[in-house]
Amino acid sequence: RSRSERPSAGGVRWLDAQEHEERLLAMAAVRAQQLYSSISSHAWNRDQTKLAVSPNNKEIHVYEVGADGTFNNCHELHQHDQLVASLDWAPRSDLLLSCGHDRDAYVWEFKEGKWEPGLVMLSINRAATCCQWSPAENKFAVGSAARGICICYYYEENNWWISRLIKNIDSIVLSVAWHPNNVLLAAASADCTCRVFSAYVKKVDSKPKGPAADTKLGEVLYQFRPSGAWVQAVQWSPSGSSLGFVAHDACAYFVNDLLSKPDAAADIQRVSTNLLPMRSLVYYDDDKVVAVGHNNAPYLFVKKDGKWILASSLEQKRTSGPAKQSSSMSQFSAAFEKFHHQDSYGQDASAKAQDLSTTHQNCITCVRRMGGGKLSTSGMDGKLAVWNMARPIEEALAQLKM
Repeated sequence: RSRSERPSAGGVRWLDAQEHEERLLAMAAVRAQQLYSSISSHAWNRDQTKLAVSPNNKEIHVYEVGADGTFNNCHELHQHDQLVASLDWAPRSDLLLSCGHDRDAYVWEFKEGKWEPGLVMLSINRAATCCQWSPAENKFAVGSAARGICICYYYEENNWWISRLIKNIDSIVLSVAWHPNNVLLAAASADCTCRVFSAYVKKVDSKPKGPAADTKLGEVLYQFRPSGAWVQAVQWSPSGSSLGFVAHDACAYFVNDLLSKPDAAADIQRVSTNLLPMRSLVYYDDDKVVAVGHNNAPYLFVKKDGKWILASSLEQKRTSGPAKQSSSMSQFSAAFEKFHHQDSYGQDASAKAQDLSTTHQNCITCVRRMGGGKLSTSGMDGKLAVWNMARPIEEALAQLKM
């Protein structure tokens, strides 16, 4: 019998390589599913029983998620003409928002067993790049390559969503994030700037208080340009007291107590890393942020004694694929062998040996916070991964104490 089947004197069974790999995955608290060859965005409904995914094309696929974690593709939405760039699912109204490079956005409502698209009047001449519902779900924001943001709200008389445009931006908008007060809107853009706007709409919102009081739609309240790199993504903390954003210089930036201090620019904390650039981030709570991107793994940032620091990766490293090549093989011969196989067979002979030691095998482009202390990630490798955050965070904090 094999070693894995042969019991020892004490009845303890040795683990083979595959079982050892499964144990490592269980310790890392991650469950991954290969859905497509690439994913541009995903979004969950309120109780995580349904999942909307864009497989990096013009389609939207809606899955029903079973109690055992199985995915059943039950609906395919085909209203967009070009790539779907972003998805967002309103938790209370159960409306699904999508926007794409066809310069359109749609509000999808599930009626009588099928999804019906609601018309959105964006009036932009470039691609829509990102979208997000406001906390009250009475409006939403759509960022675009037209150097502007559309603030959209429902116009019941004509049964469609109309928009008002924020224009004070010098380049493509890459990310938008609503403050919990439903009025302030943060935007990350390729002009190397993160801005906070007033998104107050008189017909929709009650009169705001605090920094947004007596402001007009599109008024810039705060502006941050800490480096010469374009800002990839921005998020507010759950309480709205902190603002975080990541840029293409592989740094994370945090502004604490933003709304309580008039000179917010002086309070920017820059966390430099030796990582590749990050593409997205999400607040796990007010003192913990998870960022993802070209490193193919989620990384945890924590606030300790008022200062933000990079804690560690949330994923345990593991080995996969065949054994590495002999050290006696020179770099030249290895490169020659690689291109020979690509030329002769259209594939790399050592492709399996080059599998990465991370769950994701390519850039992670989207991260979502779920209920029950979980996060989900998707990326250009077509995988959807669900992370149980309790154990990785405990291990990261323990390393910081050491």
